[in-house]
Amino acid sequence: MIKRNQLNLILQYILVFLIIIETRSIYSRCVVGHMDEIIIGGIILTIILIILVNINYKFKTKSLFFLLFYYLYMFMFLIINVNEHKVNFVITFMILFPLVFLMFNLYDIKEIKKFFKAYVNIMLIISIISLFFYIFGSLTGIVPTNVTQEINWGGVKIISGYFGLHFNAQTTVIFGSTILRNTSIFVEGPMFALHLLFAMALSLFMNKKLINKYSIIFGFSILSSLSITAILFYMFLLFYKYTFYNKSKTKIILLPILFFIFLIIGTTCFNDKQSTNSYNIRNDDYTASFRVFNDYPIFGSGFANNNIVIKYMSKFRLYNTGLSNSFVVLLVQGGLYLVIFYLLPVILNSLNLIKSKNKNLFLIEIMLLQLYLFFMNAYQYTSLMIIFLAFDYYILLFYNKNNDLENLQLKEETYEKI
Repeated sequence: MIKRNQLNLILQYILVFLIIIETRSIYSRCVVGHMDEIIIGGIILTIILIILVNINYKFKTKSLFFLLFYYLYMFMFLIINVNEHKVNFVITFMILFPLVFLMFNLYDIKEIKKFFKAYVNIMLIISIISLFFYIFGSLTGIVPTNVTQEINWGGVKIISGYFGLHFNAQTTVIFGSTILRNTSIFVEGPMFALHLLFAMALSLFMNKKLINKYSIIFGFSILSSLSITAILFYMFLLFYKYTFYNKSKTKIILLPILFFIFLIIGTTCFNDKQSTNSYNIRNDDYTASFRVFNDYPIFGSGFANNNIVIKYMSKFRLYNTGLSNSFVVLLVQGGLYLVIFYLLPVILNSLNLIKSKNKNLFLIEIMLLQLYLFFMNAYQYTSLMIIFLAFDYYILLFYNKNNDLENLQLKEETYEKI
């Protein structure tokens, strides 16, 4: 008979895989087949199974009070500002978020670590596959495409791929030449990079060495995604790990040099981006979004409703009316009400962790990453966002220097072999 620990591990890998493919993958954006509904249903079912497997643990009273307040908070928003997309709102906020929060409550520290390691391991496999097909397929054409898929992302379009394991979903212009980005199984390069940054951030605390198989493979994958914001934060993650974990005297010499290189590359990339449509559209997003916010400051213009913000957009970008990051989407659709709900735990956790004597560098890093991506990527209603948002509230409620969460550092030696 299968043991509970083994069953937990299997369910964790299933859950993580479903979360990854639900968050902006080609499979979740298929035009036919209702794959998005099937995937989200699989995520909810898997979390329920995890809860049932671990149900012998008692729920903390603080958790129950939090969920009561949470339901009142979200029910008010549902009544006031959710019109055409009630089902999506209920699934995301009234079902998925509470289930994930309860799951973290039932997990001990060991299971939380295994859950995060499952994410890193699956992304490592996806990265290796993507690099192979990107080099030998997308760039060189040695391996020909053999499948096509119709997706709805910025309009309905057909993309080509390799055995359903890698797709050519997006191009970009570099030095006047059009080149394919490494999008792996995702709808665009920045969405692949989103997952890679989370995996990279988690993996840094699974290894003592700064340069290891994770940092190398994730690094090349991020570079091939051609996402400037992701490349910059990847460099910051390496700088962060080196700064706080390298105790040698050489870092006194190397740190200024590394910081100077980081500054030069960052400034160059930023100046290049200023001349692109991507940069202009992001600027216009903020202009249009704050105009909507001025009209609907508290609750926004409506959940999943972009009709009003489109009216404020400049004419030059009407071919692309999608908002570019989670902050502007929530500001437009949910006003201060949703923005506060999303940002409150991240900001409070960051302040609490920085002020604490025994600083948990892993958690500080994760909070900083979430804050960065919140203003860089639009993934506000995906399961990946909801997972980390529930984790943030769990940390906010239960983290202190006297409990087990103080030991939440993903060091390699703390793991069993999986």
